[in-house]
Amino acid sequence: MRIVKEEQYNKITQQTVTKVYIEIDGGLEFFGEASEPQKVFALIGEANAFIDEQAQKEGESAIPSLEGMDMNQQVDELSDMLAGICIEVGNGITYGMMTSEQKAQAKEFFFKKMKECRIIATDELIDAAEKENMLNLGSLLMQYKYYTNGEFREALEQLTEGRKVTIVKFSEFGFPVVINTVINSATVKPYAQYSESLHIVHKHKRKRNQYVNIILPKDKLLIYDGWIDIDVENLTYNLNKRDDLISVRQSKYGSFDNQFMRDAINCIKGNLIVKLNVD
Repeated sequence: MRIVKEEQYNKITQQTVTKVYIEIDGGLEFFGEASEPQKVFALIGEANAFIDEQAQKEGESAIPSLEGMDMNQQVDELSDMLAGICIEVGNGITYGMMTSEQKAQAKEFFFKKMKECRIIATDELIDAAEKENMLNLGSLLMQYKYYTNGEFREALEQLTEGRKVTIVKFSEFGFPVVINTVINSATVKPYAQYSESLHIVHKHKRKRNQYVNIILPKDKLLIYDGWIDIDVENLTYNLNKRDDLISVRQSKYGSFDNQFMRDAINCIKGNLIVKLNVD
């Protein structure tokens, strides 16, 4: 079973009516129609829920294979699948209007169905979704692509919207930096000569503005769950001489020194959720 949509323009009302059918045993059964985008979205979600229910009764997969479909048909199929998930998670609201908790749950369900149906998120499929202005679907497909194949998979799993974390990284000059922050988003995008780079959008503790950190495939990165107070000075420097007037400090590490990251792991007491390029 699968959903088939037919759009008709009504010259009298000057509205496009979307009719939804369910393909059963080679025939089409009318399910419903709507004209307002929100109602169309809800109708598709209800049709998907019906297909899921019937598939569970018959012990079949609720989502048919995309084999044999052109790109537009594949995008429509996945869009309908996402609509059904949104009905289940958010009572019919679109993915973009969901809370961060609902988005996380919807993404988990979407990834699970993609895996169950062995769907591969190719660049062509992602481009087709974006050309149809299905930006939420395109974003989820992009995330799924890197979730299954990319070296930033661990980070994408952990850096969920609203999560408080402590980031340990090097500045552009190679000096240790520690940031207590709240994650807004984490996405993987091409950057300069790199086909993949991790873009972390976040808001520093007690700050209003959002910041973006771009992590390249070669960069070293540690991220801990929650806000952790870390004495970077004590971790970074040795005190060689001190009197009432003078303190002489010497750095323990060179620029971009991997030993700093190793020592940080040993010294910081917390739940390490992301580790990139640290031996």
